[in-house]
Amino acid sequence: MRRCLAGLITGAALGAAIWLASPIVTGQHEPWDGSCVYFAASLFAAGLLSGFVAGKWVWSVPFALYFGQMAVMFLRPQPGATETAPFWAAATLLAAYTLWVVAGAALAFALPIVLDRVRRRRGQFSVRTLLLATSVIALALGLAFYLPVRLSWRFGKANQRLTSVQPVAVRPMPETPVPEGWVRCRFGPLQFDVPPELAKEVRASSGRSPAICLYEDTDTSLRRVGISLPTDLMDDLSSRLARDNLSRADVAVPARGSGLSLIRLRLACYQASWDDFRWTMTEDEFRWHTWRVRMSRYLRSFGSDGWVETIFRDDLEGLVHLRPNPSRDPRYVGSQASFQWQASGGNVGGHISFTELTAKPDPGWVRAVCQSLKYSGEPFPECATEDQVLALFKVAE
Repeated sequence: MRRCLAGLITGAALGAAIWLASPIVTGQHEPWDGSCVYFAASLFAAGLLSGFVAGKWVWSVPFALYFGQMAVMFLRPQPGATETAPFWAAATLLAAYTLWVVAGAALAFALPIVLDRVRRRRGQFSVRTLLLATSVIALALGLAFYLPVRLSWRFGKANQRLTSVQPVAVRPMPETPVPEGWVRCRFGPLQFDVPPELAKEVRASSGRSPAICLYEDTDTSLRRVGISLPTDLMDDLSSRLARDNLSRADVAVPARGSGLSLIRLRLACYQASWDDFRWTMTEDEFRWHTWRVRMSRYLRSFGSDGWVETIFRDDLEGLVHLRPNPSRDPRYVGSQASFQWQASGGNVGGHISFTELTAKPDPGWVRAVCQSLKYSGEPFPECATEDQVLALFKVAE
């Protein structure tokens, strides 16, 4: 009985210690939001050590570690937490991770038996005992690898904001010829056509992503087009990830998406949905699903609103995300569009944004501008000032 009590105390203490040490070791308040290796290895080692202490009362070890963790999880104050998972979800997730404790405790229970059989029978021991011990440990480890990650994905607090990710309707962009009377413009290595009214007022912005903005502002409508100079799209994405303390390694593309251009990865994210998850997913399917849903935050322009139209040419790939943008003035209807494009054979690409405020928005002019875009691949000088950016813009005579 003393060993049972010692096992309970040891298990509860180690379970609490794992959670209390998580902010120091992983930087996360809860260990399942940090390094899965730390959490799994700590639980396995705690189960193994507590199992040796408990002896024949090894069955009590998982309960001790479970309630030791539960005590810290619910008694320790949350540091500014705004998203909380339901109690049953957190309790179920913790129980799934505790399978690592079961595996460690099972090893602690089986190892002395096997060694004793070896010693007493001089190497001849029951194969049935060995198979039974191996099966229990293998089953516990298998479930410990499979269940916790999936439960954490579905019910972990860090993923609750992803439940709103829903698929966006995707269709090919209809062929839209450039209307007669439009003017051809050049901006560095870019060539495109726009309505003549938009080419009259041009403003420029410098900085990390130099761009120009074309304006048409009348009593009845407002149209605005922002065009950025080409950049390395992967560098831009890395900068965005760095702002959230993520690296490329943290969001490495799974095997199913390897070899796809960034535009096609964007398209995969637009088609992803939180509800696509299935408990029967293979490991490859699960990684692809979680990556697309998680990266939707960075690769979608307007969340799950509106619809997406695609352009796939020999020289260029692109996605335009269109959505209504309600106006404060009831006489007008607003709309927005974001065109992300990438030149074939590399990571060079750019972005064109569209805003329209009029009585009857027409996406036809947005399609015509997007389809008229061409990239020459010519180098262009670095632009440190707005005047230097503006000097790259010209209207063809």
